[in-house]
Amino acid sequence: MKIFTLNIIIFTIISMSGCVSNYYMHPDAGTELEGYVVPIFQNRKVTLINMQSFNDNIVILRRAGSVGYANPKEFTDTVIAITGRELIKHGLDVSQNASKVIKISVDYIATDLGWNIESKVIMSVETGDGYTSKYTGIDSKTSWGPRGASDQYSVVLMRAVGEMLSDKKIINYLSS
Repeated sequence: MKIFTLNIIIFTIISMSGCVSNYYMHPDAGTELEGYVVPIFQNRKVTLINMQSFNDNIVILRRAGSVGYANPKEFTDTVIAITGRELIKHGLDVSQNASKVIKISVDYIATDLGWNIESKVIMSVETGDGYTSKYTGIDSKTSWGPRGASDQYSVVLMRAVGEMLSDKKIINYLSS
């Protein structure tokens, strides 16, 4: 009877404590832009500016004792790195003090754990001529790999950048 009671106590303690983990999302700027057609820009320069002023971790996921955090300013830095790399690959010079300016801010970051694991970002963009728009990146998976949500957010950010670089008004602005 003592062993049975001890097992019940141990089981209760383990069940009530659950697994408590904190996850900090750090997406990778190395994710390649796939499925988007970006035009070739000739002899153009652009300055990319991180206009996200919030530089603290926010909760983007809470489930069964686990909490996921992300930093909107760091996510915006990753978007700028992806955007810069893609623009350079397509003939644009990304530099300081260019006449063309694109200001970027990742404003929304979230993960929903339903039947699938869906991660989403919304970023705001403003060009030097006053055009503003929002772009959404979404990815849904049935499970996460070794780097989990950080890998998924790398894809999500790449998709938001792809949407931005497919926008005709952004293309016209960079081409003029």
